[in-house]
Amino acid sequence: MARNRRTFLDTVWARLIAGLVAASVSGLLVWINRDALTSSPAATGPLAECLAERLGHVDKMIDDGVVKPGQASEFRIRARQFCEQTAPAE
Repeated sequence: MARNRRTFLDTVWARLIAGLVAASVSGLLVWINRDALTSSPAATGPLAECLAERLGHVDKMIDDGVVKPGQASEFRIRARQFCEQTAPAE
């Protein structure tokens, strides 16, 4: 005869504890990475000048029809990376 005995892992309480652990770990990950999840401050000095120039070139390429808007997002990312490497922020 088979026994219908349930273990603790099959109860609602075990699932509730697992949910609380998952929520706690998720909250901890968000807290640890809070700086990466928030927006960065506005650039100033040479970095701002470089970004204005490079992003202006990207906008002009869109207006001229040289690149599509989907491609422009990739150009903007590259422009930001270039400016952050060549013109340090103050």
